[in-house]
Amino acid sequence: MTFFFFLQVNQTFLIVWLTFLYLYRNTMNMKIDLYTLCYNEMDILPFVIDYWKRFVSKAYVFDNGSTDGSIEYLKQYDWIEVIPFKTEGQNDYVQALIKNNCWKSFKADFVCVCDMDELIYSEDLEKELQYMKDNCYNVLGTKWYALCNDTKPPYTEGKLLHELCDKFYMQDINRTHPHLGKFMIFDPNRIRDMGYSVGCHIANPKPLMKLYVSDKVYSIHINKGFGVDYFCAKRKKMNDNLSTENKNNGLCFEYGFGDERNKEEYLSYQANCVNLNDIIKRKGR
Repeated sequence: MTFFFFLQVNQTFLIVWLTFLYLYRNTMNMKIDLYTLCYNEMDILPFVIDYWKRFVSKAYVFDNGSTDGSIEYLKQYDWIEVIPFKTEGQNDYVQALIKNNCWKSFKADFVCVCDMDELIYSEDLEKELQYMKDNCYNVLGTKWYALCNDTKPPYTEGKLLHELCDKFYMQDINRTHPHLGKFMIFDPNRIRDMGYSVGCHIANPKPLMKLYVSDKVYSIHINKGFGVDYFCAKRKKMNDNLSTENKNNGLCFEYGFGDERNKEEYLSYQANCVNLNDIIKRKGR
């Protein structure tokens, strides 16, 4: 009788202990580091930071000489570190070099390598990343929605940017995996090198990519999408800041399109737009 009672007590203890371990593992906070670039991004920073706050443990911002208050704004957050670098204008080769190496000296469960106007939204991100870890996936694939709104909404405390906008289009931005976005989130413990091309439109992860495509995580590209006039003006400003190396190699040549062509392009995006908020609601997340 005593022996069977002993077994029953220990079995109950074991079940309780295993349940605790399971719940602990599934409620623990992951360390997710973010690496991005900055040059005079003050007009979008308040929107961007609201997304980062939701999942980023530490953000490393490589700033290329901002003069519009971006550095001062970023430094008010103790979890954001600003790292200066300097090139003669926008140099995509240097940017690719930074993105391919910036994360290799740090330890995290996952990292996000992106441009300042590239955002991640999900109510289930940590669960999705835990699923990736449990099943040995090392790169996250997502749908990619670019903004093509009529206007720039005023910043609203407690509202995310996509909740303030109603026009997005599916942007084919991944050259090797059509209909997916850039591979921004990955496991640095299972990836030695991402092999990003200029612009990160191509990635060649090593030693081997095991891709998990989630329908619960959304990539959002601001992409100068605050109206036709904003789009044209932003492209002109970026064209004026292109490096000689970019120009000589035809990188970002579209920044030099005239206003008429830019307007035509933007209106074509709007003609095929969707409302991301409706998509998120339909999926119940």
